[in-house]
Formats: sequence, structure tokens, C-alpha cells
Amino acid sequence: MKKIIGLFIGIGILIVIGIGGIVYMDNNEGVHMKSDPNSLLKQEQLALYIARNYESVKEIKFENTYEVKKTGTWHVSAIINKSNLLKFSLEESRSIKNPRIGYDPDKFQLVEKAEPDNSDLSHIKVIYIGDKNE
Repeated sequence: MKKIIGLFIGIGILIVIGIGGIVYMDNNEGVHMKSDPNSLLKQEQLALYIARNYESVKEIKFENTYEVKKTGTWHVSAIINKSNLLKFSLEESRSIKNPRIGYDPDKFQLVEKAEPDNSDLSHIKVIYIGDKNE
């Protein structure tokens, strides 16, 4: 009798864990964007943001673009000059001119400009996600 009760408790726990996992995954549903037009637009806007706000940018390579559908938040990672990782979070309510930015201060070596300028991308190599040149 104790074995049967233990078996039912074990099965019950597995069911609860399974349902919890399904609910968690549904709530964190996101889409990795490879060639989506919105993803390309976000990458282009962020490349301009990087060029206008940081000194000595020679290359920008976008590594990951991810949209959380429920919140409309975009997460984008870019490597600048092959060694400086920037992570951006773009919420629908925030302007592309004021993204949330994350980086490791011990490893990040770029210098932020005192004031953003009107730089363009003509002298910067930009590698977008899904580029054949990756």
C-alpha cells in the first residue's frame, strides 16, 4: 500500500513539474529573429547608435537578436571591434536613441563620446545577423 501511495505521489510531482515547465515556456515565449525585416531595422538603428555614441568604432557584428512577444522587448547583442560586447534591451516604450545597455566594465574598452554626433556607417564594417559574410 505504501508503494502505491509513493508511486502516486511521484507521478503527481512529475505532472506538476511538467505543467510548470509548460507554463514557464509559454510565458517566456520569444522569437529568434534571423532575417525578419524588423530585426534588420533594429540592427541598422543600433549600428548607427553605436557609431554616433562611441569612439573608434571600426566593426560591428551582431550576434543575437531576440524578441519576447509578450512584452515586445527586443534583446540584441553586438560585438564591436572584435572584443567589446554590448547587450541592448529595447522596449516598445523606449526610444532607439535611449536603449538599455549592458556590458562588462572590466572587459569593455570603448570610450563613450561626450556628445553623440552625426556619424554614419560608411567607414564601419557592419555584419548583420544572417549575412552571408558572417
